[in-house]
Parts: sequence; structure tokens; C-alpha cells
Amino acid sequence: MKLTKTVKVLLIALLAVSCEKENPEIPHEHEVFSNVSLTLVPIGGSDEITFHWHDANGDLLVSNDEIENGSLVANTEYNAVISFNEQEEHDAHELHDDDGHEDHEDLDLDAEILNESTEHQLFFSSVKGLKISYSDVDSNGSPIGLETTFVTDDSFEGGELTITLRHEPIKNALGVASGNITNAGGETDVEITFSL
Repeated sequence: MKLTKTVKVLLIALLAVSCEKENPEIPHEHEVFSNVSLTLVPIGGSDEITFHWHDANGDLLVSNDEIENGSLVANTEYNAVISFNEQEEHDAHELHDDDGHEDHEDLDLDAEILNESTEHQLFFSSVKGLKISYSDVDSNGSPIGLETTFVTDDSFEGGELTITLRHEPIKNALGVASGNITNAGGETDVEITFSL
């Protein structure tokens, strides 16, 4: 009798273990975005305008002296490219600069975003007198946002532009393909603001 109860307990334990998920879902690990550059070139012109955001310690808190802003001109069309880099910290014995300090290497995240383009989209906040259009698409024909067109009209006087990179947005949700973040869902990888 005792043996039968022991066997039953063992069978129940084995069934419980065998019912566990074999491949548990791994949560999305956010990259550490340390450098973001937005470069605009006026169509028909050659003087590029560069905005730069630098997060020295990876806490997503950036002081004003770590942001380089720029100025756009009214009634102008720009080709815009945004680029993301992640700073990788190496062990002290691996890389050193001439002073013996730890060295850092910037990892290009653009290739990763393009490789997972169906899972990423950039969103741009509204600025009066500025229209932003997507120039790149993923394999499903949905926008990515690494390449865009900025067009200013005669009402443009500048403003704050917030750029948000979303991971796994609902790209077919209402308004998302045209850049409206309201119904996008997903998780924010990084959000930065430049003064135009």
C-alpha cells in the first residue's frame, strides 16, 4: 500500500515536471543606447545639419551639455538619417587608452534594427511647420524610420522634436504607418528630444 502511494506521488511529480514549458519566453533585453545622431542634408544643398545625443553612463538621463542641437530653415526639404550606437565597456585588462584608463567601443545598432526591422519603428513628435515622412520600409512594407524626409513650410519656427524607438509596435494598428504612436503599443527602447 505504501509503495503504491509512493509510485503515485512520483508519477504526479514527473507529470508536473514534463508539463513545464521547454522554451520559456525570454524577455526583451533593452540595448544601452549611448549615442544617437540625426543628420539632415537639404535637398539641393551640401551643408549637413547634425544633432547628437550622448548618454555617457547608460542611465538614459542626459544633461544639456550632452546634446548637440541644430537649426533648420523654413521652406526647405531635408533627407534625414538617424543612427544609433551602444557603448560596450570592456574589462580593464582588455582595452586601455594611452593613460591606462578603460577604453570603450561603440557598437553600431543600426544593423540590428534593420535586421529586426519588422519589430522596430521610430516615431517623431509633431512640430508646427514640420512634416516628417518615412523613406524606408521593412519586408512587410511597413515603415522603419531610420531614413526620413523632413519638410519645413513658412510657418516653421522651431520647437522640441521627440524621437521614440519602439520595439514590437503594432505596425498595422490605426495611424501607426503614418507615424502616430498612439496605438503603436510595444516597448520603448529609447526616447530622446532635440531642439530644432
